[in-house]
Amino acid sequence: MGDGKYRSYKDRPDRRDSRSFRPDDRPQQFTPPPRQPEDVLATQTLRLEQKTLHISAKRNSRGSFIRIVEESGSTRSSVIIPDSGIHEFMATLHAVTTQAGL
Repeated sequence: MGDGKYRSYKDRPDRRDSRSFRPDDRPQQFTPPPRQPEDVLATQTLRLEQKTLHISAKRNSRGSFIRIVEESGSTRSSVIIPDSGIHEFMATLHAVTTQAGL
């Protein structure tokens, strides 16, 4: 059973994954588009336990939006809610907190 050269069928050169990258085949690194200038309409900072939340209403050439940035230690995350979804977001947040009894 087998010629003893390879530990398994998958180790045979003709059975290796053909999708593996050679150094010159690697995809180019993604470069995000340049950031658009943003006008700050309003901002508030909230400290909750070990987290800091920055809530800002902003506007750029694509429209108005809410940005919520969470900082916790060295970690930073953000959520952007476009103006077309702010009322639905607020209603959903209210529904979830009401259902949970918070």
